[in-house]
Amino acid sequence: MKVSSPSFSNNGFLDDRFTCRGANDNPQFEIYGFPEDTKTLAVIMVDLDTPDDKAHWLVWNMDTDTPKIFEGEIPSEATAGTNDFGKTGYHGPCPEDTSIHRYEFRFYALNDELRLGSSNDRYDLEKAMEDHIIDQTTYVGRYDGG
Repeated sequence: MKVSSPSFSNNGFLDDRFTCRGANDNPQFEIYGFPEDTKTLAVIMVDLDTPDDKAHWLVWNMDTDTPKIFEGEIPSEATAGTNDFGKTGYHGPCPEDTSIHRYEFRFYALNDELRLGSSNDRYDLEKAMEDHIIDQTTYVGRYDGG
């Protein structure tokens, strides 16, 4: 499974428009090369430079017929869950310190649809995916909080 983004290169820097300093829109992604028996796709975005890898974004049940996430939106059939900030949807980088933070977007190919609602959080999602992950990959963006 592979992921690409016109918004930033893998291990590249995120533009302010994807952070609390800008529009706070999610970046655009295209997911491809996933196994044929993939039923849905999911993504979890975490800040690798916080003690608990704080989850900023959770999306699941993305359709494999149109495996794209457009800037500032999620696919209409997908569900956005409750992030570690207690909000549903995307919460862009907004580090409290001035160091560079790494944000890992974790993409999952699943062999089933997940029966979760928007009030479900990262731990609910990870538990629901446990026996259904058939492929996964990551894409990393960095942000300078200084």
